[in-house]
Amino acid sequence: MLYYLAAAGLVLLAFFWGAGVSWLVTPRRWRNCWPLLALPFGFALQSAVVWVAGWLPVAGTDAYGRAALLLPLGLLVAAWRRYGRGGAALGATAGALGLTLLIALLAASPWAKRGGALTAIANGSCDAADYAAGARVLKEFLPQDRSGFIGQREVAGIVTVDNFHDHWRQLNHFTPAALLALNASILGRPVHELASVICATLLAALVPVTLLVARSVVRLRRGPALTVAALVGLGPVQNYAVYQVAMGQMLAAAAVGVMTWGGFELLRSARHPQRAWSWFGVLSLAWWLLLGSYAFFLVVALAPLAGAVGWWLLRRNHWRALWRALTVFGSAVLAASVFGWERMEGFALRWNLHDTVEYGWPIPLLRPDGWLGLVSSAELHPVAGWWGWPLAIALVAAMVWPWRKFARQDSLRAWTVAGLVGPVVAGYLILSVKGSVPGSNASYDAYKLLACFQPVLLAGLLWWWRRLPGFWAVGVPLAAFAAVWLGGSTLRARAASRPLVVTADLSALQQLEQRPEVHSVNILCTEMWPRLWANAFLLRKAQFFSVPTYEGRRPTKLRGEWNLQDLPLRVRPPAQEDFIAVNRRFTLVRATALGLLWADFVDGWYAEEQAGADRWRWSSGIGRILVTNPSGHPVQARLTLNVHGYLPGPLELRLEQHSAGVRLLDASRQVLVFEHLLFQPGNTIITLTGNPGVVPGDGDFRRLSFALHEFELHVVVLGK
Repeated sequence: MLYYLAAAGLVLLAFFWGAGVSWLVTPRRWRNCWPLLALPFGFALQSAVVWVAGWLPVAGTDAYGRAALLLPLGLLVAAWRRYGRGGAALGATAGALGLTLLIALLAASPWAKRGGALTAIANGSCDAADYAAGARVLKEFLPQDRSGFIGQREVAGIVTVDNFHDHWRQLNHFTPAALLALNASILGRPVHELASVICATLLAALVPVTLLVARSVVRLRRGPALTVAALVGLGPVQNYAVYQVAMGQMLAAAAVGVMTWGGFELLRSARHPQRAWSWFGVLSLAWWLLLGSYAFFLVVALAPLAGAVGWWLLRRNHWRALWRALTVFGSAVLAASVFGWERMEGFALRWNLHDTVEYGWPIPLLRPDGWLGLVSSAELHPVAGWWGWPLAIALVAAMVWPWRKFARQDSLRAWTVAGLVGPVVAGYLILSVKGSVPGSNASYDAYKLLACFQPVLLAGLLWWWRRLPGFWAVGVPLAAFAAVWLGGSTLRARAASRPLVVTADLSALQQLEQRPEVHSVNILCTEMWPRLWANAFLLRKAQFFSVPTYEGRRPTKLRGEWNLQDLPLRVRPPAQEDFIAVNRRFTLVRATALGLLWADFVDGWYAEEQAGADRWRWSSGIGRILVTNPSGHPVQARLTLNVHGYLPGPLELRLEQHSAGVRLLDASRQVLVFEHLLFQPGNTIITLTGNPGVVPGDGDFRRLSFALHEFELHVVVLGK
């Protein structure tokens, strides 16, 4: 229930932020549609407020977040006083607004089914942790603050940016972090609680934007246009972004849709100077929204608009109107770019990074049926089997054949749609070919291109619905809905079952920021998800990484005073002041502690499994652990094991070739203690030997003997 309330609350809050500004800037001919622009313009206004505050000596959104609500309230009052009541506009767009809220609630449904407190959840990507770190910087720190991690040039510096704060303002996706920070401050919640659920709000914003493109540029009737908008909100292409927490991508899609719609309507009205300049506010806000979220997408963002306008001009020859439209559009772009000049500088720097860094991960290439929403898995694999390609070909024929037929009856509209769709399809095909090369992540870029243009692309591909007669006008949307619903349901089921989650153990790391004895930390977490979240929760402490973790978190020498570890293999030095047990998962060990040992898994273990805060590894019968003593003298330790035998039987512990004892397992969780273990300088192999193991069946073909839940090696005596 909490996730539904949070999703609905964030939608209403964003609508409140954007209502006044969208009402004021929407041109007269479209003024009854201002509610459709409230969500994207609400995001743009929130981002702009945080951006401006970044020039002022205020300690983040916590200092001004709730007071900033006076700005959208004032704009709403100004719009009310200027244009009178807005009930007619709300009534005219009630269906679209209802669908918008429904899409947000449906997107939040997998998290609601999981239950529990609000937290960050992802199907695979670690973007949530990255955005949360940026949000904490914008939420809690002064812009000039260079303390802790955010001022570490050797770790957080990239190109000419030498601190984590400027990294977010110039290079990374600023607007997603800004939205997280501001909304978290207003609602009085930590950012990790909103990092996922806010994506439901961003997805919902694509519904009214798609509706505007479909109604204006493609000229679909209300029913088909709402159908196209629903397909975007329900389909797997955008829901994949929701459950990967790809906030920047969805903001870019909304911005591109508004610019395409606004640019096309600008050209239509450009013969009248006053009407042309009325589009300045709409286009400025759209450009800022894109600049603040997905700046590197600026180079291709106008491709569909340019294509559609090109065909339109070839038929009408309105070159004087084009010049006036370019003047207005250019002025809007210039105004937004001057406002966000640091982002424009960062755009050039980030573009150079794309030549040296392979961003993303391989994503299956989508056939035309995948563009519509037909996929077979949560990873977006295409429909398998003998009928996959024939289905794709049939869909292409269903799009092309009506276009050829209707092109003779409505050539201007048909060729405008071709210009709208053509650049997107061409770009996707080029990146798809590049992405088919082994080792290339160009398929990731192909997906991003498709997703950012999907509201425009889908409206263009399905423009012929406006011409369908009777039965087909109902049957085609129903079939499309069924297919897209299945694809989206696959993603929602995955989000409810086995995603990455910020648990209470992980969020408890932030308590370490209040411990004065902890000045610097080596982040030695083995997996990307906890390593990034540890960074986000410990921004007030200096941090060092042994491996490349993400943008702005470079590996360096491990010069931290403490080692943060999350392995189930704990090693406790003899002095209590050198060890901090945060919880069952995380420990801090002083890097210079006397008698410090290191432990790691070697062989004989299956992959780690997890249920809530409990973690374990099964062994097939013989599991080995490497213990390293870096000192020049032997140490004596006590070993405590928490194990679970699959079947009753003996468990023997050996240090190299010497037996250290045998314990009897009874097929339940047991705590076993082995005293007086002596570790010589260098490496020692601990071997745990149990029953040969059995295959459990039911699709599990592993041979299971015993599971290791906890391992704690406590040094008690230092040798000489």
